[in-house]
This record gives sequence, C-alpha cells and structure tokens, in this order.
Amino acid sequence: TEIFAPIDGIVVERNVDVGQTVAANLSAPQHFLIAKDLSRMQILASVAESDIGSIREEQPVTFTVQAWPSDTFTGTVKKVRLQSTTTDNIVSYTVVIEVANPDGKLLPGMTASVDFITGDARNVLTVPNAALRFRPTEAMIASVRAQPGGAGLGVHVLDRAARRRELVGAHRGI
Repeated sequence: TEIFAPIDGIVVERNVDVGQTVAANLSAPQHFLIAKDLSRMQILASVAESDIGSIREEQPVTFTVQAWPSDTFTGTVKKVRLQSTTTDNIVSYTVVIEVANPDGKLLPGMTASVDFITGDARNVLTVPNAALRFRPTEAMIASVRAQPGGAGLGVHVLDRAARRRELVGAHRGI
C-alpha cells in the first residue's frame, strides 16, 4: 500500500518504518508529522492569567531561543485561545504567535523565551533609577550655596515660585 500525504512539506516526525505493518481501524493513528512550510512558524506561548489581560491580537513580541542566544527574533500575536489550563494552581492561556523564519534558524520544538511588548514611548528623556534616589549631603548643599551667584539653583527656583504667587495674589486683589 502506498500512503500519500494531503499536503507537500517536510517530514518532521516519522512514527512508522518502511515495511512495518500498519493496522487500519476507525481511529486514525499519526504515522507522520508534516510541516507544510518552515519559513512561517507559530509559537504556542503559555501566559499566566495575571498577564493575559495585557495581551491582544496584532501585538508585537520579541523572543530568543537557546540555539541562537545572541539573536532576537520578532513575531506578532495572532490569537489568544480561550481554553485555560491549570498546573499547580496556576491558570494559563495559550497565545498563538506568528513568526517569519526566512533563514530557517528556527526549528520545530525549540523552546522560546517570549517578551510581549505592551507599550512603548519614543523621544523621551531617560534617567538612571539611581539618579531619582539621589539625596545631596549637607556639604554638597553648602558647596552650591557658596558658589558665585548667591544661594544656589534650588533656592532661586523656590524664590521665583514664591514671587509668582505674590504677583498673582496682587493681581486678584488678595
């Protein structure tokens, strides 16, 4: 008997060997797993219920695989499946991510670490977090006050704000 596949593609998994007897029955066993086209692939990502609210269709994602640790790949969320699974009291949902694989680096069965891009901002000022926690010492404050020009920048800013309040109050007749 000859067995023909319904599609052309690449055999990813073969469960029978040439010459092996295959029983015909009502349930259809899987003899071969065939991938139609490896230039377009999907990632089935498991997302916890606490994070699923920020996932939407057409959302961009980036991911890495262990085989190519220095490469970052991109994809797009195509579907959020509604069927949940519970493992160790953690509810998760499957998110289908579509990925282009033109150079064939990605292979079936690879494990991907996915980052969902939930928002971005462009042309913004970034400041190291440590700068936000900066507290000047008394010596630093004294050094700034001793500089030519008076009491230092911080005091001038406060004085201008107080002066503005005085002018606004005088204008309103307060």
